[in-house]
Amino acid sequence: MARMPISGRHTFHWASRTHGDFKFWRNLMTRPDGSLRWTFEVNPSSKFRVVVTADPENVKAVLATRFSDFGKGADFHDVFESLFGEGIFSVDGQEWQAARKLMRPLFSKDRLVDTTVFEKHTQRLISALGGSRNFPPDNRVVDIQPILYDFTLDASVDYLVGYDMASIVKETEFSEAFDYLRHRVGVFMRAQHFSRFMSHKMYNQFLRVVEDFARPFIQQTLSTVKEGSDKKLADGESFIDSLARFTRNPKEIRDQLVSILIAGRDTTAVTISFCLFELSRRPDIVKRLREEIKTTFGKRLPTYRELKDMRYLTWVLNETLRLYPTIPFNVRSTLRDSSLPHGGGPDGNEPVGVLAGTRIIYSVMDTQRRVDLYPTPEECEAEKMPYYDPLHFVPERWEHWHPKPWTFFPFSGGPRICIGQQFAMTEAAYTVVRILQHYSQIKGLNAPPPGVDPDFTFDITLGTQQPMNCLFIAEDEDRAIDDS
Repeated sequence: MARMPISGRHTFHWASRTHGDFKFWRNLMTRPDGSLRWTFEVNPSSKFRVVVTADPENVKAVLATRFSDFGKGADFHDVFESLFGEGIFSVDGQEWQAARKLMRPLFSKDRLVDTTVFEKHTQRLISALGGSRNFPPDNRVVDIQPILYDFTLDASVDYLVGYDMASIVKETEFSEAFDYLRHRVGVFMRAQHFSRFMSHKMYNQFLRVVEDFARPFIQQTLSTVKEGSDKKLADGESFIDSLARFTRNPKEIRDQLVSILIAGRDTTAVTISFCLFELSRRPDIVKRLREEIKTTFGKRLPTYRELKDMRYLTWVLNETLRLYPTIPFNVRSTLRDSSLPHGGGPDGNEPVGVLAGTRIIYSVMDTQRRVDLYPTPEECEAEKMPYYDPLHFVPERWEHWHPKPWTFFPFSGGPRICIGQQFAMTEAAYTVVRILQHYSQIKGLNAPPPGVDPDFTFDITLGTQQPMNCLFIAEDEDRAIDDS
């Protein structure tokens, strides 16, 4: 396995400060002759050992076939215990199995069918995206990223505890705390055990804001919702009400609540943001989506089953997740001596041993963008199917192309596959449909041309360094703008 003699501590600190993760890791993957190595080790002479991989077989081993050999690890748990506690995302082994069992019924299909929880917040989102109608269109430009973070926070809080926070209308202390914690957690995640030497003053202040917000809901729920032998979920009850039917432990409820809130808010906001970003520079896709919406349900509200049956919308969302996975890098710790299928030998295609304590960073983004994992133009011609550049946003590729195993895994995979995957996809689909029912055009300002990436950032989830500035033009003003 190729070994890069650089300081692991310096590596993560530098990449974090410069937002240079993607270029930095891609440079390390590149051999002097320009070819790419998909697995290599950073700083093999230090205790801080890191293996970086974008190899589907290695990802499969870490997440599935050798699942028990790899986990979050003690370092991850120690760093995030103050925020996640013993939540589903920070524990391993029996603790994780218990959390997974507890959470699974709360994301059942029956709960996904009801999309009414989204509508109130979608109405506010549509208004926020349009800016003020008192100004001409050119003065109604909005940065969609912060707006969508507020939207998904409001929707998630409403779904989880039944409270309408309306942060998209007015900034709240809780939304400010969440924004800070999201960024700071990303810094701590990179630093791992070195994070103990960083300042935690503001982190602890904002953590108390989250605790103070959650505590009354937990207390009220435990006093009104009774645990009983019948644990069937009642219609209309919130996530926390349902959770209280399965456990009476306030800390357990708190830990799972915060974990799901962070995941539900951030990942969905990222997916919708990058979807709208691509739509803002691809009016042809907007036109085809609006045609599908019109023929499926016109102006009325979409249902869960109709959203599931929207073929082109599904392609658009899959293509968004393919190029812009919400968590572009993830990490596991080697819990005991193990091995990876690839990384050894002169060409890197032989198995390689990894010692307990080695950190495995797997790049979802690099794996899903590997050109060599897609059909070549010659293969497409032989199969009588069109060829599409793997690095371009082309929803139509999903009509014929079926990803090979472990080459498309935006929601992770194996036993720890995202438990809220269908909820996130339903929320994203519903939101995009409702936006395009109201707006006929989305114009990106200062965005790079199609096929060119923006400058990325990465805390925990994917973002961009520059604002995603867009102008949303409503159907009723479309003709006037075009004629002006």
